[in-house]
Amino acid sequence: TQVGTHRRALVSPSLRVGGLFAPLRLSGAVRVDFYFPGKGPVPSLFLGLLGPRGLFLNLSRDFRLPTFNELFWPPGPFARGNPDLKPERSWSGEVGWKGRIGPFKGQAALFFRRYASLIRWIPEGGQWQPRNLSSVDFFGGEAEGHLRLGDIALGGALSLLGYRSSILLVYQPWATATLWARGRGWGVSWTWIGPRPERPSGPKRLSSIHWVDLEGELPTLWRPLRLAFQLQNLLDQTTPLIRGYPLPGRSFRIGLILQQQEVLP
Repeated sequence: TQVGTHRRALVSPSLRVGGLFAPLRLSGAVRVDFYFPGKGPVPSLFLGLLGPRGLFLNLSRDFRLPTFNELFWPPGPFARGNPDLKPERSWSGEVGWKGRIGPFKGQAALFFRRYASLIRWIPEGGQWQPRNLSSVDFFGGEAEGHLRLGDIALGGALSLLGYRSSILLVYQPWATATLWARGRGWGVSWTWIGPRPERPSGPKRLSSIHWVDLEGELPTLWRPLRLAFQLQNLLDQTTPLIRGYPLPGRSFRIGLILQQQEVLP
């Protein structure tokens, strides 16, 4: 590219183990990354524990190399790469529950992640550039589940996120949520994203945004052929996810689905 020719080799041998020690199920993994040019070896670890009644505990140490886009994005009026980026390292843990209660199936967890040299795109003087943030802690909770009532399935997901950092994380919402319902030949979903800071400092924020999508199928006179449609952003929301980039307006798609049953001899 205009910023030169760059090559990187990555070798990552890994090992997975697991066992049942009633009433606990234990799983673990280790991966060692060798990357050239660079330093190595760098170990990554995972330990998982599944207990009775769906309770679980996960611990991990993770490692991520910066991508070529993050390193060598060509300089322009709005963005540029950062060839001085360091690899991202983190420790994380989560505790939660997953399982089924009658017709309900779901999971919920509380988590904590500590990053050293977190890679994050930051706007500086109107130009975006990735930077390493020396110490960032994320903490929060996640839950998702679905319920089946005859031919209708209802579900949703909620994510809450807080963090400690020397700067505000641009466009990072504190919460997101989704609700959906599906039946025979139809589906509807609602998505909500909470307020997001626009700058690394200061009170300026983008307001929350939500949208609704519909989809469905209709029969035709010829049984193997069905009419499929999608109506996206039903409420025609235009609040931007990122300043200057509003959501696409209401759109409609229509198509045909041919389902041919295979006849076995």
